[in-house]
Amino acid sequence: MPSAPIQYGELPSVPLGAEFANRRALHTAGAHRPLQAGIDFAPGQPAASVILSGVYPDDDQGDMVVCTGQGGLEPGTSRAIADQRLVLGNAALIRNRNSGVPVRLFRKIGGVFRYDGLYAVDEYFRERYASDGFLRCRYSLRALNHSTPWVTRDERGGPIRVEQTVLRIVRDTAVTRQVKRLYDFTCQLCRVVLPTPVAPYAEAAHIRPLGRPHFGRDALDNVLCLCPNDHVLFDWGAITVLPETLTITGEAVLEGRPLLTVPAHHLDLLNFDYHHEAIFVPIVDRGDR
Repeated sequence: MPSAPIQYGELPSVPLGAEFANRRALHTAGAHRPLQAGIDFAPGQPAASVILSGVYPDDDQGDMVVCTGQGGLEPGTSRAIADQRLVLGNAALIRNRNSGVPVRLFRKIGGVFRYDGLYAVDEYFRERYASDGFLRCRYSLRALNHSTPWVTRDERGGPIRVEQTVLRIVRDTAVTRQVKRLYDFTCQLCRVVLPTPVAPYAEAAHIRPLGRPHFGRDALDNVLCLCPNDHVLFDWGAITVLPETLTITGEAVLEGRPLLTVPAHHLDLLNFDYHHEAIFVPIVDRGDR
């Protein structure tokens, strides 16, 4: 790994649209330290920058990018010969998603590298390509407003308060209400019921996530009734349900426990297949996190 200290966020010496002749120029400016790798990270930390160079298949729509992680290629080529694993830069980008730290994004345009601003890592998933059968790590990146400052702490090391506005989609559909009624607000994974002064609380979790790039359905056969803790663990791939046995895996306390089900809740097992391959992070792949 590069010996220079890693730097996050905007760099005063690298304005939006700045162009660099080659990787060495990026390294010298501290904008992207590796001379070959497309993800700049420090061990155990989020990534600082990403380069879209055309070596890996990316879906680049400007302000929205679905980029591919690193590894799995025949050396010196763009031909995949193995699954990508959740280590090194691939694990670092998941830390970006978990922590909210954005990455600097560079695009290779012709023979130069152009700085195109900060991007948030909104989502992680894995995708098996039909052309070669190998798994790629994929990340949804979203451009941040360039005029919005991003900071973690000031020069004295103290925290800085930054006013932010967060837009969150809140779904309260008939499907959501139905699955909660079916289980009387009991979590299907841990069996916990959370009482509140007015009513018990639970959340509806989609097994195959809604919307692009997953295209899951907002239907009862794709929804579980979960407590908030297990909802987060399930959505972020720490636990899953094995479709063959409907048992839980990924978390020591729940390992091997059967999923709570009722006869009226008909689940589409293909959704669990998708979650297991695209969302779940097996324990063996979590060592570099």
